[in-house]
Amino acid sequence: MMIAPRTEFILKWVETAIADGAGAEAETQRLLRRALAPAVDAAQNVAGWPATYLPSVVGGAFRLPPEQIEMLAAACLLVFAAADVIDDAQDGQLHSEWPSWKEAVSTGLTLLFLAHQLALASAPEERRGAVAAVLGGTVLSMSLGQQRDLSQTGTLDGLRTEADYLTCVRGKTGASVALFTVLPAVVSGAPAEVLSVLKGWGEAMGAALQVASDLMDALSPAGRDRRAGRPTLVVQRAWSRLAASDRPHLEAAWRGEPQAPNLEFLLQRTGAVAYVRARVGALKLEARELIQGSNLSPSLIAALNQWVESQGRDDEMPL
Repeated sequence: MMIAPRTEFILKWVETAIADGAGAEAETQRLLRRALAPAVDAAQNVAGWPATYLPSVVGGAFRLPPEQIEMLAAACLLVFAAADVIDDAQDGQLHSEWPSWKEAVSTGLTLLFLAHQLALASAPEERRGAVAAVLGGTVLSMSLGQQRDLSQTGTLDGLRTEADYLTCVRGKTGASVALFTVLPAVVSGAPAEVLSVLKGWGEAMGAALQVASDLMDALSPAGRDRRAGRPTLVVQRAWSRLAASDRPHLEAAWRGEPQAPNLEFLLQRTGAVAYVRARVGALKLEARELIQGSNLSPSLIAALNQWVESQGRDDEMPL
């Protein structure tokens, strides 16, 4: 049976972070709450949501006190919310409540700073340097992954390779999920070989989550990536399988042009959907194999494997 994170207490630490970041400034408080709203909703309503579940299960396995676990889970939630709002701003898909993209990016950066403060406050003094290094490395990896993602917009001609795409998703979502597993272990003083296993597991599972999310997005007429003009793995795979004479039909369908063929039909016909589902399954298998026979405790291995299985079908894994 999966554990239930102490969400009420985690969100109290989120409130503490808001108070630290905004003070008495009502508008800053409002913007921070706007940026946090989707993450807070997920923490309260999505069973096994990674940003709070994974720090809780890993922190528990390393016998951290509940308050430390809750602070670390809150810091992970802040990082998730920061990445989410900055991504929306760069994609031009902000909620109408935002005054402009400038405020959204500034708020996202504030959330990253608050996450850093909260994570450091949770750690013993002698481990704060390691905590800062993990957070800094994660933010750098996520930033580089986002830059690679933003560079692939426009037409389908000259698509990035599958290897480039997977490097991108490992750098973005893979890095964030790795943070959720590694951060509690760093605070506990776990050895380097344990941190390496947890990092690899998080990167593989984060990539699986993102590839599955991108597949769902591509099959939705209102998908974010389609609206942003950013092709993902399933489109790249279909493009590579089509004859040159058929590729303009795929591009027209991807853009939603009038009289264009149905995009899902083309993606299914080329075998791209089945291929991407298999890639998600392979990434989940990679994650499982990384921890089997590792020096993680049997109870933690069982909990992580159970979480992988709880994520549903390979095209229905929600972020």
